[in-house]
Amino acid sequence: MIIQLLHRFIRTRYSRMGFTSEQYEIDSCRLHSFQKKGRDGSTPIVFLHGLGTSSSTWIKVLSALRRKDTIACLDLPGHGFSKIKNGDAYFTLKQMDHALDQFINRFTALPVILVGHSLGGWLAARYAVDHPDRVRRLILINHAGVQYEGVEQQKEAFTINSVEDVRKLLRQMWYHYPWYYQPFTSSIYRSLKKKQITQFISSITEVDFLNPSLSSLTMPLDIFWGTEDRLISMISLEVMKQHVPQLKAYFIARCGHVPQLESPRALAALFSGILPSP
Repeated sequence: MIIQLLHRFIRTRYSRMGFTSEQYEIDSCRLHSFQKKGRDGSTPIVFLHGLGTSSSTWIKVLSALRRKDTIACLDLPGHGFSKIKNGDAYFTLKQMDHALDQFINRFTALPVILVGHSLGGWLAARYAVDHPDRVRRLILINHAGVQYEGVEQQKEAFTINSVEDVRKLLRQMWYHYPWYYQPFTSSIYRSLKKKQITQFISSITEVDFLNPSLSSLTMPLDIFWGTEDRLISMISLEVMKQHVPQLKAYFIARCGHVPQLESPRALAALFSGILPSP
């Protein structure tokens, strides 16, 4: 019941901002995207969310941003309103990369500004490595996908066996977890126990990490980082700088792993500071 009400709320909020709900039949999945046609000549922006969440994560930021660009907020395969078909339980990172390529080519013929948070940042960077001609600018927010000493703790954090494990994960993700989200803890537990989440996590191997390919990122790269992230170490950002010295990093104080939820206005201000005027 709570999830149904939440889905209705998400659709209503996006609709009020001028977005439509669109479906794309892509090989073995049906991808869903909230999208809006912007002014002519604007560079399309594609937003990718993190593991176990959905396009709903961008509502507060987009409400504060009020861009007039063409925008798509994609639900990754097996997340949100996107469905995996043909009996597959989950998509690997490589399969997600392929599905994202099909989606972007259907969505627009223009190179895009690609924005990704956490797993979405990992996928966005992988896509930019594999398809540099399709990415005009890359923006990563507390992104995953970089190997460093201690990175295995991320996988351990998402190994969920109880509601208390969810509470521990949320404490790692948020600087200050708001009381009004606490009733959703059980729903989050059920979401993170789904096969598309647990089997995806198990499928990740060393070859999926970005480190060997990072130096090939030549497009403008901006990284937004909540400084109180206890899920992904800031060492990840330092590794990125070693491989991509031209990147620009921006920090959000008193904010954890999810700036789009915890500090949406600060994140929107960072977007406004680097994106062309609408």
